[in-house]
Amino acid sequence: MTHYRKLSTALLWLVLAVWPAPGVAQVVLEKRVALLVGNWSYTPSALKNPENDLADMARLLKERLRFDEVIVEANTDPARLKAAVRKFGSSLEQAAGRAPGKVLALFYYTGHGVQSEGRNFLVPVGRRFDSEDDIESDAVDVQFVLDRMRRAGGGLNVIVLDACRDFPLRRRSKSDTRGLARIQPPQGSLIAYATEADATADDNPGERNGLFTKHLLRRLLQADLDLDQAFDQVSTDVYREANQRNRRQVPEIMKKTWPPEPVYLLASRAAPVPAPPPIPPVDDFPPGKVFRDCPECPPMVVIPAGEFVMGSPAGEEGRDEDEGPQHKLRIGGRFALGRHEVT
Repeated sequence: MTHYRKLSTALLWLVLAVWPAPGVAQVVLEKRVALLVGNWSYTPSALKNPENDLADMARLLKERLRFDEVIVEANTDPARLKAAVRKFGSSLEQAAGRAPGKVLALFYYTGHGVQSEGRNFLVPVGRRFDSEDDIESDAVDVQFVLDRMRRAGGGLNVIVLDACRDFPLRRRSKSDTRGLARIQPPQGSLIAYATEADATADDNPGERNGLFTKHLLRRLLQADLDLDQAFDQVSTDVYREANQRNRRQVPEIMKKTWPPEPVYLLASRAAPVPAPPPIPPVDDFPPGKVFRDCPECPPMVVIPAGEFVMGSPAGEEGRDEDEGPQHKLRIGGRFALGRHEVT
């Protein structure tokens, strides 16, 4: 390598070393815990997509979004579903003890859900539900899940209810509403409904996933979207695709005291560990001093102010056309340069 190329590469490294990277304040989450529940083996008519929805969401959280703990429950009866929620709450409390205020709790449900007198219920499997009285006695109130997450007090809560499929009840003695009711999220929470209140969602039987979960899986992997933006985009995606099928499905996203700073899930955009104390300005170091910006950073050496000749002599053997003409270059102040050549 000629002197010209060595210097060009070194100056490039200098720029990379001292140029400030663009930063934006964001929420730091040190622990991520999720409970995923999917029910589909209903009597007399089973659902097609929740089995795939559950498996694909579990794989996404474990393998791509690197959740610390993912609890997965499939085809739950009432007792198992409540036990899973209690286990989830205990895990959140333990995580909150290790990282107070920096825990993300995610509850995801795919399956049948119904409302009764303004309360939302997750419908378990293993028995027949004929009336709203059956629902209120044997289904699991969504509020039970929200209360358990709130009591854990870990940080931020995300509740995803892909549960607005039309559940057939032979007797609707108290109301004739369909889908789920609109309920207020707890403090520091985001609730995502697969469709708006009192409406039903498309089970999307011709594809692998339900319409809402299909778009959610894709948007959670989009690195340039924070969590809030991802859910907003899912809502738009679902509405557009449903509209193309001459159907109406408008997901509803509700938040309460959700932070204004972005919350990223992908590791490439997640908030980093706080940076170490800044290195003193290079002018505070004498020429020749070797230092590092961080323990893993390359060694840098302080170069004094001065001038040098850039370029190669016209008669140098092997000289390329872009290595001249030679000219003097003056640097008016000291600077730091990588100690080792970059190749």
